[in-house]
Amino acid sequence: MGAGGLYAVECLADARDRINTTVSAVRAEMRADMMHDALRSDVLRALRAAGAGDTAEQAEVRKELQEHVKTLRDSLAETQAADLGAEVQAAVQGVQAPLAAYVAQSERIVELAWRDAAAARAGWPEFQTAFTHLEGDLEKLRSEEHTSELQSRVDISYA
Repeated sequence: MGAGGLYAVECLADARDRINTTVSAVRAEMRADMMHDALRSDVLRALRAAGAGDTAEQAEVRKELQEHVKTLRDSLAETQAADLGAEVQAAVQGVQAPLAAYVAQSERIVELAWRDAAAARAGWPEFQTAFTHLEGDLEKLRSEEHTSELQSRVDISYA
């Protein structure tokens, strides 16, 4: 194989690796988005169970909440580790403060639910605001990843 052929193979291999990295990061972001929804489900489950006086679910809800928080954080860390460029890195950084607020609200309501159900319910509007804020920031991250993926595809076509 000539030098031109070797160069073409090398360019295609690099482009394939960039696409695989981007796809992995998109999967991680999608997992983070699912965990964003799972935390809201945990909060709703706590409010429902506590309101019904069902203390049997308390430990399970707390356990699942912590698992979902860990998966959410790990997924965003995986996205950041993919190093897809400054825009994606900035988007991941932009998610950190809303993520912390959302997690804090989730944990607060779940903890309050069985001690003071009225106070937990009263925290719902603030929780919903944190949910919506993080949702918007995750959407920005998804958009930046999509742009990175498209750039990888363009790079292949010119390889």
